Amino acid sequence: MEDSVSVFISYSHKDEAFRKELRAHLAALKDEGKVSEWNDHLIMGGEEWDETIKRRMDNADIILLLLSADFIDSEYVRDNEIPAAIARHERGEAVVIPVFLRRFDYSVHAPYAKLQGYPEGARPVALWENRDEAYYSVVKGIRSVADRILEDRERKAKDLQQSRLRYRTKAKELLADGVIDIAERDTLNELRETLKLSETDAEQIEREESEPHRKKDEAKEKYRKTLQKYAEAEYPFSDEFSDKTRESLDLRMRDLGLNADDVKRVEDEIRAQAEAQRNERREIGKQQATDELAKAEAALAQKQFPAAQEHVAAARKVDPEHPEVTEWDKKISDAAAQARRDADAALVKAEAALAQKQFAAARKHVAAARAADPEHPDLSGWDKKISDVAAQARREADAAAV
Repeated sequence: MEDSVSVFISYSHKDEAFRKELRAHLAALKDEGKVSEWNDHLIMGGEEWDETIKRRMDNADIILLLLSADFIDSEYVRDNEIPAAIARHERGEAVVIPVFLRRFDYSVHAPYAKLQGYPEGARPVALWENRDEAYYSVVKGIRSVADRILEDRERKAKDLQQSRLRYRTKAKELLADGVIDIAERDTLNELRETLKLSETDAEQIEREESEPHRKKDEAKEKYRKTLQKYAEAEYPFSDEFSDKTRESLDLRMRDLGLNADDVKRVEDEIRAQAEAQRNERREIGKQQATDELAKAEAALAQKQFPAAQEHVAAARKVDPEHPEVTEWDKKISDAAAQARRDADAALVKAEAALAQKQFAAARKHVAAARAADPEHPDLSGWDKKISDVAAQARREADAAAV
């Protein structure tokens, strides 16, 4: 049985009859569920006997050494079983009980000589007129040790339960926000050491207490993904949903086991993200608009009014709310009108100069008009007009000379 005290019997096969008699006397203890007994006759086919014996001895709570001359004469017993048993006894991992079967000579310095043995008075079983009385003494001693082990085991189990409860209470308190930070980790580590809890126990408790938070985090993440889909479908993401959307989200909330506070935090985060993205796009648009207006300024300086208007239109497209965009239409219009006036005035002077046959002056005034308004509709014919008049003047002069 799992909760029973495991008894390992170390003996010489020449004492097989004694072992069987002892086993019969252990029946009551086994029926009560207090002990379970193992000896090498229980090694299964295919098992390695040396490895199996060592493993069973390492897991035993009580180790019985059935002492006799043949037992001590066994090299395997002397070199393996007795040293291993005594080592576990000294470490407090098991209780070694010598059981004297037959009279033999042994040293008071033998490792088992200092241990309490049975039957009473260390009188060998073989010397008792009634062997049942001898085995009764042995089993009585084994029962006493088994009871002590079970009581100690129960006490340790209760202490462990209390320690786990204290650790769980503190872990639950510190996990209120779902996270254990550095200071809280130090607190838990110190408590674990004080309570003498194993790291495995502590980790298991923390996993169990973290599980509700983990499940809620998973549910919130699912709700977040759903909300992000709405944010993408309903861009720009507004503070208020339509009645139909709100109803769908409420159903999603209930299906995921979330409450209103949970989803509000998620929705606030999504809204904050959406607002941050809008601000980022707005800043990018503002910078692009500023760049386009700089190009418009350069075009305006070159009297390239259509190009300036194109750059202003591009600025208005990427950032309709740019504070400088609204001024630019009038700015271009005023500059274009002034340029047209300047060009018209220059062309009037060109006309007057041409009438006076002052061709160089006429060309100068046309150049001034072109500089003032390169796209003036009357400029295209002026170079030819001056050339034609100059040629005609030359022909007339030549004819007068003849």
